[in-house]
Amino acid sequence: MGKNILAAVVGYIALFASIFVLFTVAFMVIGVERSYMPGVYNVSMLWIVVSLALSFPVAMVGGYVCKLIAGNDQAVKILVGIAVVLGLFMASGSFFVDASEVARLPDVGIMEAMSKSLQPLWVGLLVALIHVGGVLYGAGLRKTSMSE
Repeated sequence: MGKNILAAVVGYIALFASIFVLFTVAFMVIGVERSYMPGVYNVSMLWIVVSLALSFPVAMVGGYVCKLIAGNDQAVKILVGIAVVLGLFMASGSFFVDASEVARLPDVGIMEAMSKSLQPLWVGLLVALIHVGGVLYGAGLRKTSMSE
């Protein structure tokens, strides 16, 4: 059981690291002005589309790494549970944030962007679902490569 928990935790770390890298690159490519609505921290529709598109591949990485370490589906189920719980926790932040539009300066660093960005609740919930699918798909890829 310990190996399964470790595999799930390492899988989530891989998922999180992938998010950090890919979303940082996406933010740098898209730029501040196109990542947000004009003058506020509310994310733009372009950013929502990009973040939804990147959510599946980063979750695949987590699922693949988890299955690689554990070699079984029990660890993958634990990772799915972690992804759902943390995804819902992150999405629930939308309930506790003042939805009013907070003024944003034109020059925003990546750390400030991560801490102040506001996205609709439905985006966070959809990302949690996408992560479940990505984890399961990524774990399935490991199964396929082991049988070759």
